[in-house]
Amino acid sequence: MNKKRSVWLLVSALVSTIYVLYLFVYYGNLVTSTDGVLHETAVTLAIFIVPHLILTAIGAVFNWFAFATNMRALALSCGIIYIIGFLAGILYLPINLIVVPSIILSFVGFVKLKKINDLNTPKSKEEEF
Repeated sequence: MNKKRSVWLLVSALVSTIYVLYLFVYYGNLVTSTDGVLHETAVTLAIFIVPHLILTAIGAVFNWFAFATNMRALALSCGIIYIIGFLAGILYLPINLIVVPSIILSFVGFVKLKKINDLNTPKSKEEEF
């Protein structure tokens, strides 16, 4: 029997994974640049971006686990971690707003997961009569 999965959690996981990869590549290239002034600015930026990046990456991992296992607790945890990551990167609000769809989708996935889990549980033959 195929288990039904939450599309909301899948989209949230994809958005957050792409965002984390973008941040890692963009700021990684910025920090490794050879220009003196640009390098100093990038290192200063990295001090503020790294907590946001780490928390968003942890949220993305939890999101993938929540999608794979249909566990409501993991879906709720990744939504909370996304909120904490959003607050950790509040200084860079324009780029930080990309996390907002992941937050919303995670909480919607959390709510919808109850119905999905109810559909996935097999009913015993005694309940049918």
